[in-house]
This record gives sequence, structure tokens and C-alpha cells, in this order.
Amino acid sequence: MHKRYFEGEIFENIHLSEYVVDTYEFIDCKFLNCSFKGCTMNRCRFSECDFIECQILEIKSISSEINFLKFDNCRISGVNWSLFASANGFKEPIQAITNCNMKYNVFSGMNLKKFVFSGTNILSSTFAECNLSESSFNACDLSDTEFLKCDICKSDFRNAMGYKVDVMSCKMKDARFSYPEVENLLRSLDIKIE
Repeated sequence: MHKRYFEGEIFENIHLSEYVVDTYEFIDCKFLNCSFKGCTMNRCRFSECDFIECQILEIKSISSEINFLKFDNCRISGVNWSLFASANGFKEPIQAITNCNMKYNVFSGMNLKKFVFSGTNILSSTFAECNLSESSFNACDLSDTEFLKCDICKSDFRNAMGYKVDVMSCKMKDARFSYPEVENLLRSLDIKIE
């Protein structure tokens, strides 16, 4: 790729491994069946792009930013999303995640209010200091996923499983949970249930 700015273009079947993507800008582009494994995004910008049936594994950011991205039926592993925050402090990099399998992801200091994660597997990941109020995790597999110092007020965890919510540090008013998984909330209190 010699061009550095792309708008409204479609990229199919691109497979990059351990590659440095340097100073590219993608606006309103679609990535179909692409894979990015161990890549470093250096001074790149992705805005309003769609990733469909892609693999995004252990990508890193150096002064890169993402805004309003959509992921559909993707496999996403080992990404620290907070490293992709824009320089102006814009904290809403992801617009939608649908039917994805996510593992070892970190969401820190992000505004994901009213975000719909429903039906997505988010395994062994961390949400820290995020605004997740009124978000939906309905029917998500959240095995070994931790929520620390988050606002989960009015969020929907019904039929979700495996979550680890730190009840002492999270705001939880009117959050919805279903039995028997709701018992996970009591584990952090170090009490005995008989």
C-alpha cells in the first residue's frame, strides 16, 4: 500500500502478521475476512470502519486512535482498547460488537454507556473504570472477566455467566442479574452461603 489515506474502500482477505502499519488513515472503510496478528498500529487512525469476520489478535497501538468502529462475527484477542483513545480524550472508540468471540481484552476508562454486548463471548478480560451504565451483557459468556471500579447501574447481566464484579468498587444500582449466576456477586464479599 503506497497510499496513506483511504475513505469508503473495501479491503478483503488481507492477512498481516507481526507487521507495522505506519501512518495510515482509514475512514468509513470495510474490512472483510482480514487478519491482523501481532501487528503494531503506529500513528494510524480508523474512523467509522466495519470489521466483518476478521481476526484481530494482539495488536498494539503507538499514538493510534479508533472512533466508532463496528465488529461483526470477529475473533478479537489480547487488545488493550484504552491504548487506542484519541489524543483529544475521545473515549467512545467502539460503536458495536456483534456475535464476536473476545479473549484477554482490556477496557479501561472507556465510555460504553448503553452499549450492547449481548450474545458476545468476552472471556478472561477486564473492564476497569468504565461507564457501562444501561449496557446489556444479556446471554454473554463472561467467564473470568472482571469488572473493577465501573459504573454498571441499570446494566443487564441476565442470563450472563462467569462474571466477576467487584461489588465494593462498582456502582451497581438497578443492575439486573439472574439466578444462579448472581451468587458470583457474593464471592467478593468473602462470606459463607449455606
